[in-house]
Amino acid sequence: MSSIPFMRPVSLACAALLVGSAGLIDSAPSIQRVATLRTARAAHTATVLPSGQVLVAGGMADGGDALASAELYDPVRNAVQPLPAMAERRIDHSATLLPDGRVLIAGGYNGNYLASLEIFDPATHRFQSAGSLSEGRSGHTATLLSDGHVLFVGGVGRGWTFLSSAEIYD
Repeated sequence: MSSIPFMRPVSLACAALLVGSAGLIDSAPSIQRVATLRTARAAHTATVLPSGQVLVAGGMADGGDALASAELYDPVRNAVQPLPAMAERRIDHSATLLPDGRVLIAGGYNGNYLASLEIFDPATHRFQSAGSLSEGRSGHTATLLSDGHVLFVGGVGRGWTFLSSAEIYD
């Protein structure tokens, strides 16, 4: 059986990144401990970039505070490097890999339900504002559509309201 690159987003709930053997899933997958994140975090996102690097963004620090920090894991070097912070501290947000290789960060919670959007550009290693959702939400889904739009559905909004709304990012 041929090896298939491990390309789906990875959920990280501890201070170490775990990947399949040599970054590949094969007939006998295994898990090994690799580089340690600089900041322990939960409720963050981890997005595999086209380069194979993993963008780890936001989440909750030990003690419950929302984080604006981000890190980049490089599986080739088995190293983690800090990145400039996002504009917003975010817990339970979404991160969607766009067709051009950038990552759309959306919504989340930091004491308020966030409507703000940011884009991470792997070429510059910077986050920049990308507008806002019509409604603050966390715990929502974000789905890349075949035409490049991103569909946001549901989640939780102001007053711990379960949202039935959806919106599209162009």
